[in-house]
Amino acid sequence: AQNEDILIIAPINLDIEEIQSKYIPTISINIENIYNKILACKRNKNLIPESIFLPLEGIRYPVQLYENGISDIKKRLSAEVQFYYRKKSERLLCLGFSDRVAICGKIINAMNVAYLLQRWAKEKALQRLPVYLSHRAAQMRIQIHDICIHNQRSCWGSCSRYDKTSFNIHLNWRSLLLDIPLLRHLCEHELCHTIFMNHSKEFHNAMQALDRDAEEKERALQNAWTKLPEWTRHYLVPR
Repeated sequence: AQNEDILIIAPINLDIEEIQSKYIPTISINIENIYNKILACKRNKNLIPESIFLPLEGIRYPVQLYENGISDIKKRLSAEVQFYYRKKSERLLCLGFSDRVAICGKIINAMNVAYLLQRWAKEKALQRLPVYLSHRAAQMRIQIHDICIHNQRSCWGSCSRYDKTSFNIHLNWRSLLLDIPLLRHLCEHELCHTIFMNHSKEFHNAMQALDRDAEEKERALQNAWTKLPEWTRHYLVPR
């Protein structure tokens, strides 16, 4: 069934009238909601945080805006990381220093600043999260083949088998923003999956053996997803 520019692929045994009456209106409403969110974010300078706190480092990074850029070339060269955004009339530069994040350039679309901050945060996650998880894996005497940092839309992490004796752990870069107890719980959750590749009673017993408050922390971890700052949302892509 097709409604203007929306293409719906459905099982062959699904009735066309049911698709037209139930699914097309719902999909249209969802697309309109997402579009309205994007427009609101584009116009909303409040999307840009004043600072970003990384619990794993214990450091709060101020986010400084320089609409005329940074003229001092030495300051630019001292940045640990640099990310660029260039499109149409908007050119932005993100500089990551040891104690702050600087956004240089005239801001037309706040979503593009959020995109640069996401790139900066993911770079931090690549530096910090594998070290933290490797340390916990060594304590638990679990062999990990690789630790990957991703941009998952709806989960904090996952575990996959590499071979008969080792596993890959996949973490969402946003887990860098979790409080330490929840980050530790997330890592233990995925490491326990190297022993039990399911959520069986044995898996939950293993989690309880590591932390008697594991169930409470699991609920808190799921709730933490809704408490993430707006600049971290997955639909904030360059425009």
